[in-house]
Amino acid sequence: MEFDWGGFVGSIVGVLGAYLIAIWQVHKQREAEKPSKHRKTYELSLKISEYLNSAWTYFATDSYQYSELFKNVVQFNYQLREYLPEAIETDKRLVALITETIRGLSDISKEYSAKPRNHDYYMEYEDKLTFYTEVMRGKCREIIDEITQQNKQDF
Repeated sequence: MEFDWGGFVGSIVGVLGAYLIAIWQVHKQREAEKPSKHRKTYELSLKISEYLNSAWTYFATDSYQYSELFKNVVQFNYQLREYLPEAIETDKRLVALITETIRGLSDISKEYSAKPRNHDYYMEYEDKLTFYTEVMRGKCREIIDEITQQNKQDF
């Protein structure tokens, strides 16, 4: 009984060929999904950027009461947290941006909760909150610009 080298080599070549074709198809499929993922990231970045831009409506109060401003910061963080599930599905940079924003606003509130409650500290607190949201909005804008540059189009 002789060993059939032709059949053996032919089967190995066939298996390797099928494996390489499967890898190539998966690669092409991922490549085709990139614009869709970029579009979702772009749209969510715009939503978050617009929401961060509206921060001044939350933080600018007429009553100059700390309790109202603390409540507004908590409400702002809660509504920002609603974008988190969608961000998890799209891009980890957006997840980091959302969690970093929430953490930063909470830290600012914690810092000013220990300070004396007077008008000067209140205005400083309000300015710091607004400035921080503007910085985060700038980071959101960087993500939008990067996606636009990568795809050479504005969604």
